[in-house]
Amino acid sequence: MASIHYYIQSDLSPAIIYVRMRDGRTVDAKAKTKLVVDVEDWSHSKGAPKHTRNEHMRQLSKSLADLRSSILGHYNDEAATQKINSVWLRDFISHEVEVKQNIPTSLTEYFDLYAQQQKGVISDELYEKIAPNKARIERFEKHTGKRYQVKDVDLAFHNDLHRYLIHNEKYSLGTVNRCMKFIKTVCYHAQQNGVEVSYQLKAIRVKNKEVQPIYLTEEEIKLIEQVELPFDYLRNARNSLVISCYTAQRVSDFKRNTVKNIRYVKGVPYLDFIQKKTGAPVSLPLHPSVMKVIKECGGEFPRPISNDKYNDYIKKVCKLAGVEDEVQGTKAEVIKMRRGDRMVSATRKKHGRFAKWELVSSHIGRRSFATNHFGKIPTPIIMAATGHKSESSFLKYIGKGRAEMVSMLADYWYGGDVEHKSKQTYTA
Repeated sequence: MASIHYYIQSDLSPAIIYVRMRDGRTVDAKAKTKLVVDVEDWSHSKGAPKHTRNEHMRQLSKSLADLRSSILGHYNDEAATQKINSVWLRDFISHEVEVKQNIPTSLTEYFDLYAQQQKGVISDELYEKIAPNKARIERFEKHTGKRYQVKDVDLAFHNDLHRYLIHNEKYSLGTVNRCMKFIKTVCYHAQQNGVEVSYQLKAIRVKNKEVQPIYLTEEEIKLIEQVELPFDYLRNARNSLVISCYTAQRVSDFKRNTVKNIRYVKGVPYLDFIQKKTGAPVSLPLHPSVMKVIKECGGEFPRPISNDKYNDYIKKVCKLAGVEDEVQGTKAEVIKMRRGDRMVSATRKKHGRFAKWELVSSHIGRRSFATNHFGKIPTPIIMAATGHKSESSFLKYIGKGRAEMVSMLADYWYGGDVEHKSKQTYTA
């Protein structure tokens, strides 16, 4: 039976990945692939990347797996009629590259291919980011007078684009970093299709400024539940907000809720649904407040509304409920800016201190659930509701750092009065 093994020969990065195919004593063929890897990321014992923690390594692993499958399939088709040796293997790999030569290498043109190939594969939320990120690159190209290729995405490109988006387009640091991260994802996808990328692509690092997450406290949620609202559309939005605060659902999920998905186990209602973003199945016990909302809505979930209207309405609900504490955050505002020889209006994020109701958006219910329950019930149980795969990503989501975790351990040992009890212990 034929086997495939990958290896590198160089001690310098980036190193070319070689492939070796063997089948008993009759076949021993070797050839270069068109793929490269940093030496420190390669496992000689496994003949594969050491890890798949980042997008680059995941794409490389997939490319190697696809090539292995293609070689073995071609071998099975031709083993009986062709002489299988290193020349045969090199010719096949070269042919694979030739087949892909019609794939665009221009960065903006490749965005179009990415959109075509990823439709229905990635989430709707991620797919909707393709067009605005492509538009940013097109404006950048117009500004610089240069048409960029996929292989041009290197450290210099990153620095120039970062400066342009911050100073000329007035984007926030978070938006700029997300844009660059998305461009890297597209470039790794291009590499998988045989397009040359810069050896510096992996070296491009983006780090967002830490922003304290905004959430509704349990007291504020009670105020929202109890406030008298003058219009039905506000009551409907309030009901959806309350449900999200007690279920940790994303807006894309709670808009699809139906009572047909509620089942009872020993008298306890459970809501079964598939998360739209991750495809993960979730079975969630429903809080009495959720069942109260359903009862008040005539035995149904609140009627769904558009995201824009929902964001607008829940701000009004929170303002009427008195959610007015001043907090640090960002909110969208329309600004005037020059683009070429004309003035245009654009929506950008403004940093500052605002009344909390001004910063409320559709995501706040999910984060409120996670934050309010943290430290009260086991973290894995909360993660089962939110759908987070790792504790580190969950803690980052709710804005909890190492110092707060250590403080919680101290509170557990000393019952919350750390200073007093530690003095008693060490004095004794």
